[in-house]
Amino acid sequence: GLRQFVTWYPRHVSENPGYIAEQEEKIAKSKKLIGENIFIDIPTIMVEGKTDKQYLELAIKLYSEKLFEKIKEGKLRIFSKEGEGGCKKLIDWTYAWIYSGNASKAIVLFDKDEAGILAKNELTESMIYKKRDQAHLFR
Repeated sequence: GLRQFVTWYPRHVSENPGYIAEQEEKIAKSKKLIGENIFIDIPTIMVEGKTDKQYLELAIKLYSEKLFEKIKEGKLRIFSKEGEGGCKKLIDWTYAWIYSGNASKAIVLFDKDEAGILAKNELTESMIYKKRDQAHLFR
């Protein structure tokens, strides 16, 4: 059991100088994937793009110490995916959130342009959104 590991580990590390760095890189990649996963059940604010996320984070930092602490502690997140933003993607993410079974709240922020207004209307008028409290019946 453990004895084999205790003798294997130091020898393996000394024979493979990049081993620790490789493991740290794997951990960093895993953390990044977790952060990019919309299905993590914590309160989430979804935004269209990277700059929307940056501006919202800055506004929260400046105007709400309480919310900023929640973001730092991982109890609230602002979600956007690099290269996958836009109004249509926000609608898709919202439907996915509804059907995921997450207990946490999600807020969806569309830009206040023509595309954002149309997307917001499409979302709020959809049967999936209107019946979101019954989504558990379809899982």
